Amino acid sequence: VEVLVLNRLALKPTPISQIDAWAQGQVIEEVYGIAAAAFNDDRIGRALDEIYPHLASAWVTLILHGAQTYGVDLRTLHSDVTRVSFEGAYDPRPAETPPMAITHGYNGHEDPSRKQVTVSLSVAADGALPAWYEVGDGNAADCRTYLAHLKAARELLHLEDLLVIGDSKLITRPNMLGFCRGKARFVGPTSLTDADRRMLESLWQAGEAWQRLDVLTDGESDGRGQYWGMETTESLPDPERETRYLLQRFFIQSLADRRAARHQRAKDLAKAHRELGTLRQRLGRPVYRQRSLVERKVAAAIGKVDRYLSVTITDSPNGITLAWRLNHRALAEDTRFDGIYA
Repeated sequence: VEVLVLNRLALKPTPISQIDAWAQGQVIEEVYGIAAAAFNDDRIGRALDEIYPHLASAWVTLILHGAQTYGVDLRTLHSDVTRVSFEGAYDPRPAETPPMAITHGYNGHEDPSRKQVTVSLSVAADGALPAWYEVGDGNAADCRTYLAHLKAARELLHLEDLLVIGDSKLITRPNMLGFCRGKARFVGPTSLTDADRRMLESLWQAGEAWQRLDVLTDGESDGRGQYWGMETTESLPDPERETRYLLQRFFIQSLADRRAARHQRAKDLAKAHRELGTLRQRLGRPVYRQRSLVERKVAAAIGKVDRYLSVTITDSPNGITLAWRLNHRALAEDTRFDGIYA
């Protein structure tokens, strides 16, 4: 096991199947008195199987000792989930039930034909020291990992006054209730909902203003900031415990995101106008006398901007006619919230 750890710490770690070849170029035999050829993948696999039941206690011992020795503060953690894919030939029915299911699941832009497991990791903001990790089923939902990490941080790492920073999967009602009940703090982003928009409208009507968040540089005016924020509070009801928790809510506006959103919307609208114009020019052709075909073409043309374009398809003795108009009200309403998230 020590030899495997040494290999993992090398600048270029070697695959387990090649540890014996790696050991031949080191002083492993001189230090440990074991021939390099003995470090084959079967032997290493058996060693890992022996360690597995004790992984949690070994991990906790190492992390707490390291944090104490080097003065690392573990109370602020960044948590996220990634996936490890599998391919190649292997026994689909192992003799023993594995602790996690290697199966198909969401994997972003990776090859969906590959089976996978999920790996969730919490890293200390101080020093980027990994504080806790878990390996889960390949189809496990990201949002379910946060409470498991919170429980481990409390019960195994004995961390109090904890702050967990995550992605949008952290901000679910079960997660927020779990953190509030455990008196732990959390930070995570969310996209704007209709309720968020109504809250922002009420804040604006009450005279609340955006406050600059990025730091002013020498000679810079206050109006050029790229990030602006607005703070409010909301309550999270907990009917089971007959109480409510007060949450701080921050609305953030990124001017870069706002520009990008408006630029993309303008491109999508221009493309829709072009495609509708081309479609209208083709309506005289025999194939375009079928209303169902025209409806499908219209739906494809305005798919990304159907909220902003109202299209009228009319049957007449001379054939089908097509007209459209821009919904200025919907466009103005959405433009107000460009680049804003909570």
